[in-house]
Amino acid sequence: FYALKKPVLTTFPIMSSRIAMTAGSQVNCEPLLITHFYCKGMDLQGSLPQAITDYLQPYFRPGDLQFLQSEFDFATHAKIDMHREKIVPLSHMVIFISMHSDGECGDLFAGQEGLETEPRPIAVSVDQFFSLLFQSRMDRFLDGATLVLLTCGWLVKHQGSFDELHSSLRCLQVLNCVAFAAHCFQSTLSTSFLQALIFNTFIEGTTLPSSIPFSLENSFQMGQHTDMLLFSLTKAPSPLSHGNFTCNKFIWWSKQTRPYRTSLPLSCPVCRALWCWDWLVWSGSVGEGLWSVACENPQCSLDGKGVQFAQCSALSRVQPEGSCFITAKKKRPSGWMAVTLLDEEIM
Repeated sequence: FYALKKPVLTTFPIMSSRIAMTAGSQVNCEPLLITHFYCKGMDLQGSLPQAITDYLQPYFRPGDLQFLQSEFDFATHAKIDMHREKIVPLSHMVIFISMHSDGECGDLFAGQEGLETEPRPIAVSVDQFFSLLFQSRMDRFLDGATLVLLTCGWLVKHQGSFDELHSSLRCLQVLNCVAFAAHCFQSTLSTSFLQALIFNTFIEGTTLPSSIPFSLENSFQMGQHTDMLLFSLTKAPSPLSHGNFTCNKFIWWSKQTRPYRTSLPLSCPVCRALWCWDWLVWSGSVGEGLWSVACENPQCSLDGKGVQFAQCSALSRVQPEGSCFITAKKKRPSGWMAVTLLDEEIM
């Protein structure tokens, strides 16, 4: 810089940090409705949807961010009618659903019956659950909405319930649906992930699928608890073209405890020693190819007299077919990979 043809500074300034530019940033200002449906009997202490709403509130003008929390109980038709009257749609919708799922078949809990002192849960099939929750004129609210299922992974573990979820989402035209795979899912552990995902999508204006890698990298310890599934609908741009419906499973990996999504056993199956595994050996480049690991207990496979009675325990696996790494893996102890479960064209 010069003033009166003379330099303002006699020496070059010392820059102690990088200059941050905001020219490429943006804030979406369209109204958003966050709805939380929860099954009767669920514990709402530390409500995850409420916490995310509170986090997003400063980015919206007064009245543009609304939060609705509604209990559902489909034990009687009267309760179903009361539930239907509570929905008020806005420009964008994020719908959280908190319920239990049946471990034997993946059916979803829809309410309670019997005496208040001794309530009995009611479980219904997945397609029946969605037809009850979003029946009549309510189904139009889901067109283009984002759905987050806060339930245990039995829903997506059993093929029958997975197929019914798939068909229900296609029928309801849900744009994106997030589900979790942990058998005893704890929603609190997904807070960081969902907070980053919803912020990137509805504040910064990116698409939800493209926000997944960043959100998973910032999901704190969610990967040690659960894998995640994303169902996505891409509508046809014209009547003569095809849309697309996909389901991708995102899997947490660790080089020492869960290589290529395979969790190492707590104990050696031969000598029963705890936490006995040696460092993994990779046959390909770091983080790729075949991995193998052996028990480091020197007494493994030996009897009381020091005579070998079995082969020393060792495990090996290869990278799952069709999987790809979606977060940085070089010089990283852990990260995320993705496997496509569904990829189909739709009219």
